[in-house]
Amino acid sequence: MSAMRGVSLVWVSPETSAPSSRAAPAPMTGATATNSTTMPMPPSHWVMLRQKRMEELWASMSESRKESLGTLPLAGSGDPRAQVRPVQPGSQGLIMGRMRAYEPKNKQPCYISRNAKLIKRHRNPLGIFSRVFIYPLIGFGAWRHRLELVVAGAALEGMLWTAVPPVEETFGFIEEAIEAELNWLNAPPGPLKSLSFAVLAAFPIVAFAGLWRRSSRLLGTSAGLIVLFYFLMHRIAAKSRS
Repeated sequence: MSAMRGVSLVWVSPETSAPSSRAAPAPMTGATATNSTTMPMPPSHWVMLRQKRMEELWASMSESRKESLGTLPLAGSGDPRAQVRPVQPGSQGLIMGRMRAYEPKNKQPCYISRNAKLIKRHRNPLGIFSRVFIYPLIGFGAWRHRLELVVAGAALEGMLWTAVPPVEETFGFIEEAIEAELNWLNAPPGPLKSLSFAVLAAFPIVAFAGLWRRSSRLLGTSAGLIVLFYFLMHRIAAKSRS
């Protein structure tokens, strides 16, 4: 081998070059250097130990659940726990409370429904406010002895119950008044309810007679009758709701 000019050759033995080839390269410093980290894998016996502990934990939980539940007796074995207990009427309402509306314990017959067309017409505000003019018309006709005005007022009152369009919703104070009237009408029969019907039937007769005869005594009596009727109606309605 001939040596080239300007180049010096150095002899390296195999024993010297072998360790250098197995050695890790020295880390570089500068902008291109990066740090890499490798997560070490856990030993296999650790993994097996963790799995064994989880199996023991699940086994202990299942045993404790079986002990808490116990063994259920068979039907007809004489054990008191095997007897079927009937559902109480009060508890049935608690169970079905989320599925249906509350049903009162004392079911009463419904003579007039809240969805009746007559009640829907009575709920119309047009009919409620029209009575402000109809009732004075009837009273003025009775005071002046003019039967045509009385008949006209009575005809208009009848149209409010037959020709006024039915509605589903109305003002709050009207709905409360109608609710009280329905509770009074649907209340069970009794002496108090019979008395209220008698007072209501006597009121227009006494009022018309007082206007026709221009008697202050009869007019005062009619005012007392209507006050008594409303007192009886609200009392009967309150008992019906309870």
